[in-house]
Amino acid sequence: MKFPRLTPGLRPAVLAAAIAMTTALSNPLGATAETTIEIAPMNQQDGAWAGARLGTSPTETIGSA
Repeated sequence: MKFPRLTPGLRPAVLAAAIAMTTALSNPLGATAETTIEIAPMNQQDGAWAGARLGTSPTETIGSA
């Protein structure tokens, strides 16, 4: 079976598609993701709230619980 020649207008499109595919497949993705996150440790002994009363208790605090 013989295939007809590509029309002159189609050749640049085929060439552009071939170049785009080659470029896309040969270059790794440039995106990177941050894989770490820094979070300050928090607990009920933290001075910011350790002395706050716990619920309605007149003696218990967040830090004492």
